[in-house]
Amino acid sequence: MRAMVIRPQDDALELCDVPSPSPGQGELLVAVEASGVNRADLLQRRGAYAQVAFPQEGPRFAGMEAAGTVVATGPGATRFAPGDRVMGLCAGGFADRVVLDERLAMPVPAELDMVAAGALPLGLMTEYDALADAGRLRPGERVLITAGSSGVGLIGVQVARALGAGRVAATVRSAAGRDAVLRHGADEAVVTGDPWPEADVVIDHVGAPALASALAALALGGRLVSVGRLGGRSAELDLNELARKRLLLAGVTFRTRTREECAAIAAGAVRDLGEAVRAGTVRPAVARTFPLAEAQAAQDLLRDARPPGKLVVTPG
Repeated sequence: MRAMVIRPQDDALELCDVPSPSPGQGELLVAVEASGVNRADLLQRRGAYAQVAFPQEGPRFAGMEAAGTVVATGPGATRFAPGDRVMGLCAGGFADRVVLDERLAMPVPAELDMVAAGALPLGLMTEYDALADAGRLRPGERVLITAGSSGVGLIGVQVARALGAGRVAATVRSAAGRDAVLRHGADEAVVTGDPWPEADVVIDHVGAPALASALAALALGGRLVSVGRLGGRSAELDLNELARKRLLLAGVTFRTRTREECAAIAAGAVRDLGEAVRAGTVRPAVARTFPLAEAQAAQDLLRDARPPGKLVVTPG
């Protein structure tokens, strides 16, 4: 089969013919139809991103999420059967076939096309973890999503709404971004330079440049969850403001999550967001698709152009 192999010494991907994997205990062999492109892929390509849940020996394969059809099941795998449509986190989604741990596999409803399904798992689980677990979101609370028009930001807007947020605002850099977040369910778009509205939970995908504004926007007892640090990792923190408002700061990542922890997040997302995915109220915005041979070009576009929505690799 074909698969994209990572060449970290060259910061590049190489399309190779490799043996098809076999599903092990509790695993599914999936014929991949779509795999989303994520910013973590860029770090992984340079050899700077490893995940505890997905140790790889020998050649490392690119692609952290995938959707497709189950073609075989390993011993002890009972939740899915050949022919079922699934999506989930994985190691090596940029390939014709990939193995999924069935605990991480989520069903793809008939209402969701496979390209959108391939773009959904990582963003869905990330934003669910950030809002429901780290952010402790309660029904009726106000949420602010930074970098709201990014692929994961748009999913965050929809997840916040599905989890019962009373009001959802999102920061954007352009008129196109404003239109995107409003179209995907935000009540308010905050364009660069505008004051940030008060919020009970801030989900931050920017990092250092957003810290002061996030702290200022948070209400008493508010929670700030750091998801991404694209704008920088280090910033000055006013500890007096932190104490005065009794704020909580949290960070989320899948780098240090065990397979069991990832499985718990996947199960929670299916339980709490499955109906919203079926109804189409939580759905990724797909900006563009690329054939498997152009997976590196897709990653480069994400790095250089920051398109609104998700880029997706389609092996077929």
